[in-house]
Amino acid sequence: MKSYASEVQHHKLYAVVSCDTELDPPSIGETWTNRNTEAFIEGLPKLVELCDRNHLKATFFVEAAVALRFPDTIKQLAKTGHELGCHGKNHEWYGAHPPPKSLPQSNQLKLLTNDEKKTCIFEATETIKKTVGVKASGFKAPFDSIEDITTLKILEDLGYVTDSSLHSFSGVNLPIEKNTRSPWQYHIPFHPCKPSVVLLEIPYSINPDPRFWHPFGSHEDLMNVESDEVFRNVITLTCCLDKMYGRNESIIFLTSHPYEFSEKRILSWGLIGKKKIDLFERTLEVLNTSHNTQFLTVGNLREVWEQEHCEIHSGKRLNHTGAANANSPTP
Repeated sequence: MKSYASEVQHHKLYAVVSCDTELDPPSIGETWTNRNTEAFIEGLPKLVELCDRNHLKATFFVEAAVALRFPDTIKQLAKTGHELGCHGKNHEWYGAHPPPKSLPQSNQLKLLTNDEKKTCIFEATETIKKTVGVKASGFKAPFDSIEDITTLKILEDLGYVTDSSLHSFSGVNLPIEKNTRSPWQYHIPFHPCKPSVVLLEIPYSINPDPRFWHPFGSHEDLMNVESDEVFRNVITLTCCLDKMYGRNESIIFLTSHPYEFSEKRILSWGLIGKKKIDLFERTLEVLNTSHNTQFLTVGNLREVWEQEHCEIHSGKRLNHTGAANANSPTP
């Protein structure tokens, strides 16, 4: 792995830190419309402190229910330079298929029509705008549940310019993109809504946790949370693959939830509290020391990507088998 690391030592790496800023998931006997806030109240400040210690600004995808209950807290995030996005109204399901039964209280989640999805997103957007004073331009669906182009077009119609609901390696369900991309390139931002090409999909990649999803390394390796070398190898292999496809830049998009940084156990899996904070801190350290890393919010990444790397808007095109061709005409 060291020889590969030397090949991409100067490879540009964009890193995004994000948080699905939501109320605590419901326990047995609770509902998605009436949730506790204990872990949220404890965990969110710890994530903010972690960002402050590492001198970075994060993107907080805010649930409308959170904006209503904690407007001053969310206003403070924006005031201190963090980016606010939208995480839906009340953690509804935006999928095209019924929610899996493995989700907490899945029987309470309704399969929404397209009109209902549009209403929920519109109301969530307006709630955040009215209570916090910020018009969100980035979206990340609850449960990362977007599965179809139609829902993405609804976002675009409502004025959103980025979505980060799709997972880089285990959740992309857009056949139009699968037909034109290598499976190892799903993490690259793309424009799913043709022909408008306004909304930019920026897939998220990793939750620093024993359960983080990535194709590199065995399940046993990923469970070894004491090994920073595992994550370092993930970064190196991502950069190597991008370089093989003619790209001189890569993206690592971290995601998290407030309750993970609380000592209160909400879900049956994953690290919590101090262990989670320590792992997240080490992850950021690896990113800072591994490569030529630039931390960006989702909105900042969109600006950089569109200007410098987008095959449609920057004039830079790839043949998807190798090198970039900067002189190729745009479509």
